[in-house]
Amino acid sequence: MKRIVTSLLMTVGLVVSLTMADSSAATSARLISSVKLPTSAGAGLVIKATPAKWSLTVTRKYQWYVNNSLVSTTTAAQYKTSTAQKGKTLKVKEVAKFKSGKILTSTSGGVVIGRITFVTDPSLLYTDEAMTTLEIYPALIRPSTARLTYQWYRDSTSISGANSSSYTFSDADSGALITAKVTASATGFTSKSVTTEGIDAPVTNNASTVLLWSDEFDGNANDSPDATKWTAQEGDGTAFGNAGWGNGEMQWYLWNQAKLDGNGNLVITATRTGADSYNCYYAGQCQWISSKLVTLNKVGVKYGRMSVRLKSAAGEGSWPAFWTLGTNIGQVGWPRCGEIDVVELAGWNPTNVWGTPHGPISGGAGSGGTTQLASNADADYHVYTVDWYPDRMVWFVDGVAYHTYRKSSNESDWVFDSEQYLILNLAMGGGFGRTIDAGLQSTSISVDWVRVYSINGVGEIIQH
Repeated sequence: MKRIVTSLLMTVGLVVSLTMADSSAATSARLISSVKLPTSAGAGLVIKATPAKWSLTVTRKYQWYVNNSLVSTTTAAQYKTSTAQKGKTLKVKEVAKFKSGKILTSTSGGVVIGRITFVTDPSLLYTDEAMTTLEIYPALIRPSTARLTYQWYRDSTSISGANSSSYTFSDADSGALITAKVTASATGFTSKSVTTEGIDAPVTNNASTVLLWSDEFDGNANDSPDATKWTAQEGDGTAFGNAGWGNGEMQWYLWNQAKLDGNGNLVITATRTGADSYNCYYAGQCQWISSKLVTLNKVGVKYGRMSVRLKSAAGEGSWPAFWTLGTNIGQVGWPRCGEIDVVELAGWNPTNVWGTPHGPISGGAGSGGTTQLASNADADYHVYTVDWYPDRMVWFVDGVAYHTYRKSSNESDWVFDSEQYLILNLAMGGGFGRTIDAGLQSTSISVDWVRVYSINGVGEIIQH
């Protein structure tokens, strides 16, 4: 019996001892949660820290640091920043002293004084099923009290008066990339702006246009083109230091191969007949004669709508085009002068249409687009157009857009802010025209008119 009591007392003693140890561990001096600063801190404002939590009662002091240099020691969990500290990192260290005399510390993460943070970026959403109006979906911003202002952009150019959180497309936006800049500002903070990703405005053909210049090709049959508007560039290119016109073409150009038909059309004829009277760069006698008309030193264009109504040439190897070159080509050369192919057609692919800009980066390949006609281009007349804005170009066939080229996406390739001159020609063969059908003896294009318009007030004609 004595042994049982003794054993029981020993067991009780052990339990008491363990309970006391557990209680001591539960009330030991330790950190439960760290001191914290707000997610944003303005310059010249009072910043309040959220104190740390400790396992026991403590007395606290705070050491405030700016760029890791101690700037204040205080018993208050707050600190007033200065305007001179804007852009620097603020931290706080809480020093806790327990009744036992033990000292522990907790240090906050850093916050940049005066910095506005976009936690999420703003985005653009349509507000209607017709997709005519955009709205800015708000971003999460710190501080949340920041004031927001807006500016909408058309291909990186600010749109006058477009300063609300929504925007409705206009005809001036046709084919443009629309973005919005959201600027957040607050007292004690440096303003910060974020630009949304862009949305393509729908392409329309409803722009306000004014006819600036045209050639309707009215006149008598067999009359030459209007010499006040057009000049012929004759030869095979050798005289211009560009044999084969840079493309291995087979024709010799002559003024007389371009004639009015008496029905309001200009006809450019390419033919083998008479070609052997001229010596070409490739093999002595030429194989073809044709015509190339330019407005160089007579009429120039800077921005606007350039349009032609024509019926293409039949036969493999034919290569009609309406295009432009920069008038500075003599000073900077090609392709730094820029080239705008309003339309290129080819007999080897008679339903295809090409519209292409060529700049110093894209070079011969260009940055063009294509579309298909329902029937061969030589079967009927079609209207081929490019709308040339200071920030983009949009290509059309019969009023339907098929390609857009933007300055904002091609900064290094965009050299299209100066005068260009117009070119009409019918080439044969070459790199683009390809092999000429051996049985083809003659082919021609008919041009109803060439016109240049301003678009929404943009565009000009330069008369020389």
